[in-house]
Amino acid sequence: MSSTPVSSPIKVSTPNAPVKATKATAEKKEKVVKEKVVKEKVVKEKAEKKEEVKEKVVAEKKEKKVTEKKVKEVKAVEVAAVAVEAVVDTKEKKARAASLPAKYGKFIQYSYYLIRAINNAALEQNGAILVDEDQFITAAHVFDNIATQQAFVASFLENKNIAKEMRTHLADKKKAEVVAAKNAAKAEKEAEKNAVKAAAKAEKDAAKAAAKPAKQPKETKSKAKKTKKAVDPDLVTSLVALANTSLAPTATAITAGNVTAAENEEEELDVRVITINAKEYLIDDNNNLYDSNTHAVIGIWNKETNAIIHA
Repeated sequence: MSSTPVSSPIKVSTPNAPVKATKATAEKKEKVVKEKVVKEKVVKEKAEKKEEVKEKVVAEKKEKKVTEKKVKEVKAVEVAAVAVEAVVDTKEKKARAASLPAKYGKFIQYSYYLIRAINNAALEQNGAILVDEDQFITAAHVFDNIATQQAFVASFLENKNIAKEMRTHLADKKKAEVVAAKNAAKAEKEAEKNAVKAAAKAEKDAAKAAAKPAKQPKETKSKAKKTKKAVDPDLVTSLVALANTSLAPTATAITAGNVTAAENEEEELDVRVITINAKEYLIDDNNNLYDSNTHAVIGIWNKETNAIIHA
């Protein structure tokens, strides 16, 4: 009988079971190790990442602190600059407060402009200055201290009579011109009278000289006798009559000239210069117009119609 069938169970995979278990265990261990490695890696990565994040946060905080510090420094600089500007502005405001007010400054500037403009115009026209600039600038306080300038301009601004003074000055100027024209007309009239008198006197003297017999040259007695014998009585009579005839008009003219001169002296009128339609005339208190040059009567001036009624 074969007992081999009994030993067959021994050949069953009894020895192989531990091998499988070992392999499974090894794989499991390997898996556990791998998982552990992975976990450690993950943990390490997380730790590194966390550390990196932490370092980044720290760096950011440091950077933020630096930035904030810089910002504070910038702000401090800005505040300091503002403070400096405020101080400068305050100083400038104080400086401006010490300057001459604009309404006074314009008058001082005009004084300077006026003297320069006058002298420049005089230089262009005549080649020489009209006014001493240094004296004018000193008198107008152009570069004087503020208090003096303000007081000088204020004396003008507070003068309420300046317009009246200007009108009076202009009226006096026109009056002086009228008086000068009147005196010139009177002098011209007087010169004409004197000329008429001189002409009348010369004519009278000439008439007297013509009326006197001409002086005969002295001759010796013998020659006078001869001359006397030679003169015709009728001729002498004719010459005397002719002389009387020619002298009569002259005497009349002299008399008429004297009367005219006398009448002119009596008829001297008070006249003034007047301009009508852009032309100058002489006019008396009765509105009689005379030529400004010849003094001849032109006519009568009608004030209402501004017309001249010619004589």
